[in-house]
Amino acid sequence: MIFDSCNQLYTQLFSHSFWIFAFFISLLVLFIAASLVIAIGITRKGTLASSMPIPRLHETPMISVIMCCKGTHSESYNNFCRNLSMDYPGSVEFIFVVESATDAAKECAERAIAATEFREPLKRSAKIEIAGLSFHNAQKIHNMVHGVTCCDPNSEYVLFADDDVFFYPGLIDELLLPLVDEPDRVILSTGYEFIAPEHGASIANYCLLLYRMHNLFSFINDRPVLCWGGCWFAPIRLFKENFGNLVDCYLDGGYSDDTIISCIVQQKGFVCAHPYRATFPNQPDPNLPIKKYYEFMKRQMFVLDTYSTGYNKHVVHSLAFLICSSIWLMVIWGLLSPITGVLAIFSSFSSNFVMNSQAIASILSLFVWAAFMISLKWSTNVMLKVSNSVRPPSQQVETEIVLWKLFLGVCIHIFLLPVALVSIMLNESIVWSGVTYSKKNGKIYKVERKLPDGTVLTDSFSNSISKAITKPEFVNFMPSSSNKKALV
Repeated sequence: MIFDSCNQLYTQLFSHSFWIFAFFISLLVLFIAASLVIAIGITRKGTLASSMPIPRLHETPMISVIMCCKGTHSESYNNFCRNLSMDYPGSVEFIFVVESATDAAKECAERAIAATEFREPLKRSAKIEIAGLSFHNAQKIHNMVHGVTCCDPNSEYVLFADDDVFFYPGLIDELLLPLVDEPDRVILSTGYEFIAPEHGASIANYCLLLYRMHNLFSFINDRPVLCWGGCWFAPIRLFKENFGNLVDCYLDGGYSDDTIISCIVQQKGFVCAHPYRATFPNQPDPNLPIKKYYEFMKRQMFVLDTYSTGYNKHVVHSLAFLICSSIWLMVIWGLLSPITGVLAIFSSFSSNFVMNSQAIASILSLFVWAAFMISLKWSTNVMLKVSNSVRPPSQQVETEIVLWKLFLGVCIHIFLLPVALVSIMLNESIVWSGVTYSKKNGKIYKVERKLPDGTVLTDSFSNSISKAITKPEFVNFMPSSSNKKALV
């Protein structure tokens, strides 16, 4: 009886010839997505082979490690201490950049520096720089530019890294080698992060897992055209020479450091390097609510309506269009696949059921959905295994991926992603770390900070940028910048 009812429902809902096309699209999209996820896992699994040791450099140029910090969390101190003890035979200077002297990260960095004993004969130094508040671009970009202007004159390369990026032994070698060996082709090296949900993690963790995973499609080979702002390495001359007007783009209302530099790299005909081992696990709060995930997605989508050049605008708006068009196709067809597949399977036990191309496609799409879920879990576990292989036992990470939570997370994410994007396109501002950024014509034109007493702290764009480029550090670092006057 139940089989006949399922067959009747299936026939009534999905008998139209349109569904042949719909099921075909569903199969195609899910098959491509599963294949890409599997490829991510396979390429990274290969780094576990003994035939792929971590490369060592013949030259060890001086590098500067810049960590732009704001506030602290439970692991900040341990991360600072670990990073200060990084493995690299050449000279390294560590620069912690904070926005104000009252920032909790400053005191935390001071303690970490005091507790770290730099071993001879390694040449190490560490300092803390206060960038001041920015009202003309993103605070992180302001801190980055300030940090670069404070680098040692002998430094040749600069690494920007979040405080939770794991500096495993050989990371610097892997990032630096392509920059040294292929300077005519590779101009940046980068890592990327993935989500490894903890035991009992909320659905929001799984939404983030899919978000980071589909971004990894851009890093499916070791010579991508994009970099990740949490970990990228470049010759410091890019800043000194204002490569592709990089510094100007950063100063003049710049919002997303990695998007801007990635577009400039593409325009100039270069690529990035992405060592497969440089993929870092992130474990968000296991109790993360959907609301916080959605707010995070809106901040991420804000990037797609900010740009510094015409090419930059073309790239981000193309991505925005792609999301609004293709993601909703996945919502409509992808979410129907499990429903139609289950109905078709139950209907097949009915004596009145006709096994036609629609039924075959709907059943296959259900199995491809299952393959997609399993591939997500498998690739995440592979990346975690690779990550743990370069960590000491005390700092290895464990994950537990529950398939039904992963399924819900995927469904929620592909539904909310376009919603977040559309809401950003219809609004001119976003709040990030308590700071309100307003955009116009792709650039940040107003920055506001709300003080504890409720008053709003702001400054004019021209006054803020003038203060930034007249600092002695900036003047000494870029004495011949052709666009200084134009920016004021």
